Amino acid sequence: MSSRNSAVHTKERRFRHLALKASLFTVISGTLIGATTIANADETRFTVHQSDNGLVRLDTHTGQVSYCQERAGGMICESAADDRLAYEKEIAQLHKENRRLRRQVDLGDDDLPTEEEIDEAFSMFETFANRFSRTVRIFRGELDKPDDVEDSKED
Repeated sequence: MSSRNSAVHTKERRFRHLALKASLFTVISGTLIGATTIANADETRFTVHQSDNGLVRLDTHTGQVSYCQERAGGMICESAADDRLAYEKEIAQLHKENRRLRRQVDLGDDDLPTEEEIDEAFSMFETFANRFSRTVRIFRGELDKPDDVEDSKED
């Protein structure tokens, strides 16, 4: 029985050893596949196209365009003028101004006149309009008269 136990024990050890190798293989291959995927992602991040003045490089993750030229024995890439950045800055500035104006509007809602104040203002305007109209009628009556009538009144 001891040889039988020994054989079972040996098979068990082989199985454990094989399981350990399989686990290590899985972990290592998974890590390598992940590293390859990351490397491939970095490789495809940029696309490069030939242009009349050198190369045009596009960052496919950010959309940033760069112009590359050979200078001083190496490639020098400079960011292209990008209207998108200017638009994004302007949009951010407009959002900020919009928030500021909304806060101003929110603060000013309590300053509206009451119904009584509106009625009082209209009453004052009506009184002013009636007086002005009467004054105009008075002057028209005097302006329609001939000048010598006015002179005779002074005598």
